[in-house]
Amino acid sequence: MPQREQAYDEASAGPNDIDQLARHLDGFDPARYFDRQADDAWRNAARRWPVIAAVLRVDEKSRNNT
Repeated sequence: MPQREQAYDEASAGPNDIDQLARHLDGFDPARYFDRQADDAWRNAARRWPVIAAVLRVDEKSRNNT
């Protein structure tokens, strides 16, 4: 099966699981799927460092309302 080239922003931490899957499955449209990795990482960081999250005003509630 031919690999599909997927361009992504070089400034990001890298492609997520959906983008990785799209690289290996021809015909798979990553725009139709939502990957929770970044959202879960955001919530976990806010829980792990609550003081920093409060100072930056990026607690879970404000993240969910954006």
